Amino acid sequence: MKTKNIYQLPLDKKEIIRLDTSSLAHEGRLKQAIDFLCKEGTKVHVAFDGEVVQIIDNKTETTKDMNDAGNFILIKHKADEFSHYAHLSKAVVKMGQKVKKGDLVGYSGNTGFSFGPHLHFSVIKFNTKLRGDFESLEIRWEK
Repeated sequence: MKTKNIYQLPLDKKEIIRLDTSSLAHEGRLKQAIDFLCKEGTKVHVAFDGEVVQIIDNKTETTKDMNDAGNFILIKHKADEFSHYAHLSKAVVKMGQKVKKGDLVGYSGNTGFSFGPHLHFSVIKFNTKLRGDFESLEIRWEK
């Protein structure tokens, strides 16, 4: 299923070293996730207007746990879509903060299950019938 909203890239194009969608961590419900390989500390921006609904910003290392997103931000958008920004070195937003497309939300990093500096980005929709279950959506990008 595709996103209803149209998203902008969360990084400046010139900062992206490579895109990767083939990671083993991108199987099943994360099959539409994208890894933006970039230098650690690259500015990460909001991809679509919304509200910050979850932040984890206390991790400093990588782990071997495939389910560990490291430091991350989850932003709720209209159409019940959520953008997920993972493996950050630092978040600069607060819970409940309203954000606009292009706002700075944090900096790329190498926290959690990670093999090098990158931004793991996905747009997800939660399945209301199964608590905590979600699926990643095919992202429609701005042209």
